[in-house]
Order: sequence, then C-alpha cells, then structure tokens
Amino acid sequence: MTRSIKTFEQVSLTIFRARSLVLSLILVVASLAFLPLLNRDGDDASTKQPNTSLLEAQSILRGKITLPERIHDTAVYDGQALNILQPGQTIFFLIHLLAVGATGAVAMLRVELVLMFVLSVFLFSRALFKLSDGQAVLSMVLAASAMFGAPYIANLPIALDGSAYRINHVLSILFMAAFLVLVGSQDLDKKLLLAGLCIGAAMLFRMQNVLLLLLPLSLILQDPEGRAWQISEAVSTPAARMALAGRVARLFIFPLLAVIIIAGFQMAKFQNPLETGYEYIYVGRSDFLAQRAKDYGLFSLHFLPENLFRTLFAFPIFEIDGWGIQRIIGDPRGNSILFSQPILLTIFFLRNSLVTARAKSFLFVSLLLTIPVLFYHNPGIKAPGYMRLSLDYLPLWIATIAVFARYAPKSRFVLWASVVSAIWSTLYGVALLKIGEAA
Repeated sequence: MTRSIKTFEQVSLTIFRARSLVLSLILVVASLAFLPLLNRDGDDASTKQPNTSLLEAQSILRGKITLPERIHDTAVYDGQALNILQPGQTIFFLIHLLAVGATGAVAMLRVELVLMFVLSVFLFSRALFKLSDGQAVLSMVLAASAMFGAPYIANLPIALDGSAYRINHVLSILFMAAFLVLVGSQDLDKKLLLAGLCIGAAMLFRMQNVLLLLLPLSLILQDPEGRAWQISEAVSTPAARMALAGRVARLFIFPLLAVIIIAGFQMAKFQNPLETGYEYIYVGRSDFLAQRAKDYGLFSLHFLPENLFRTLFAFPIFEIDGWGIQRIIGDPRGNSILFSQPILLTIFFLRNSLVTARAKSFLFVSLLLTIPVLFYHNPGIKAPGYMRLSLDYLPLWIATIAVFARYAPKSRFVLWASVVSAIWSTLYGVALLKIGEAA
C-alpha cells in the first residue's frame, strides 16, 4: 500500500512538472512573436543611449573608477563624474570587455537582452504555475500579462538601445523570476542557498531587492502547505534552533556578499561604503527633479500622494482617428499600473486566501518592496504611458495573485477576468511598441 502511494505521488509529480514545462514553452514561443517589434531599428549593434555602467567598466580597465565626463544622472563628487548605479551591470560589462572587447560587448548586448527576456518568460511562468498549485490557464495569463504588457515590454526596446536603467530592470527581473521558481518549490529548505544567490544577484542591479529576503525567511517558519505558522516548533529545542540558524545562514551568504561588493564600489567612489551617491547627481542642476530633491530629500512622505495617484489612477490618453489609435499620450512621470495591468485587481476577489500564512507573507513583502518607489522623489521620469519603476515590484505583485489563487475556491469569473485583462495588457504593450508614446 505504501509503495502504491509513493508510486502515485511520483506519477503525479511527473505529470505536474511536464505540464509546467509545456505551458512555459508555449509562452516562450509566444514571446518570440515580439522580436520583430523589439528590433525596430534593424540590426544596429550600437548603444543609442550613453551607458554609465559600460563607461565605468571601461574606466576600471584603465585603472580608474571615475567617468571621462559628466552625463545625465551621474554624480559629481570631489570634482569628478561617477556612476551611481549598483555595480552589477558594471561587473557584467567588465566580463564582456575582458572576453570580447568593447565592440563585441555592445554587439552581444542586444542578443543577450532578448535571450534574458525569453528566459524570464520561461522562469516566471514556471514560478506562477508552482505558486498557484498547478492552475494552468491562470498561471499562463498572469505571466503573459506581466511579461508581454507594459511596463516590461515597453521597457525592453529602451534597454536594447543601451539604457543602463532599463538594462538593470531586465537583469533584476531575470533573477527575481528564478528566485520565485525556488520559493515555489516544495523542498525550499534544500534550495535556500540558491534562493540567496538569486537575491544577491538581483541586489547588484536593484538594491531594494534585499527586501526579498523576508519572503523565504517567513516561508521556512510555515507548515509545508503554507497554511499556518510553525514558529514555536522552529525554536522549540536547541537542535531546532540550530537547524533554523543553519537555514538562515545559507540564505544570507550571497546577499551578504552582494552587500560587500556594493559597499566596496561605494567606498572606492565616495570614500564611504554607505554613500549611495544619488544626492550628488543634482550638483549644479536646477531642473524639476533637482528641485524636488533639494526641497524634500530623495525619499519623503511628501511624495506619497502624488506617487500613489500616478501608480493607480493616472491614465494615458489615446488620440483616435476613425477606428485606429494614432497616438498614445502619456505623462512623462508615468501612468497607472492598474491601467496597464488590470489583472492586479483580481486579488480583491481572492481576498479570503489572506487567512493563510503564505498569502500573508507574499502580500506583506510585495507591499514592502513597493514602499521605496512610493516615497521616492522621482516617480520614473521619461516613461510616458506606463509606470517604469513598478518593475521593481510588479513580478512579486503578480506572484502574490498566484498564491492567493492557490487557496481560493476556483472561480470562473476570476479566470475569465484574468484572461481578458491579460489580453488587454498585451494589446496595450503592443500598441506602445508599434505606435510609441508621447509626453
């Protein structure tokens, strides 16, 4: 009898994995349809936007860390221009420069970013399938909405043009998708080191990803089904506490290494490992963002009402001519994530799942990851028609919906609403790629 049960469980697991793989491959094939829209300028292998991380990597190879000249959003410190972005992309370019040289690095970049997009689609769809406990259609439409809709798909062509900010988003989301695959696994305890590796790598591109540590930390304190907390059991005996300490240590190894790398770069540039350098980008500037930072600081409660409005309710405008859309007019400070991703609203119809520990963990961490963006003085300038900085938290918001759906009774309304929302998001993403956006 026991052998029969084990055989049945093995067959069920094999079927589950096979379905996950097939669904992910379907979305990968769908993602290839976007390639002609992304490569709007032919096969030009040059960066159309100055990339400060590439310039920093080239300077490091010459024995310096300063930039040859000041360009937009570089820090001015001690009379020298410095890159203020996290060092992940600089390390990325350093490896390329050492391997294939400057021309080869730029030529490879566009191909690599497209491959990262396809791989992110594959990983994210697998993660959602696991997190939703095998809800095939729902996981597919959630992944399609996030990856084929704005802001991600609108961000990608600008990354292909060489924008350091946009490339950071593409790289960060790749590691976040891999992280979500791991936290969706039943044997998370065995994968904590890999989960920490993904978090550490994501931190090298977007520092706020350090907050992702709270998710596996909370999950290891829950029962295998994620329905209830088991904190008392985890610390009940010295052996249990030692085991818990070992799991936490495995999780923290790579994030701590990422902190050391980031601090080392900041020390080399600003003689202070805790200095971000962001305040120095406004030295000698008097533009809109410089004035906001001067008056209220880089982060402030003052920006919360405006950022909330732009995140939720600032809709773009469509110029219609006959039956066709001629132009999308978006505020350059960003437009509503709910407009481009209405699938997020389905969480309100799954709210009964909030009684479970796993759903609470995902909701808490997803909201916590949003806070830095909502308090930031720059809501994402030069992202008309979409909310660029929402890429910092959108993957986790989408994953949270999958977790809520795991525990909620199956609902045809939620399923069909998700399908329609995903179609809308994809069409809007395609419209931004084909028509472009105007401020």
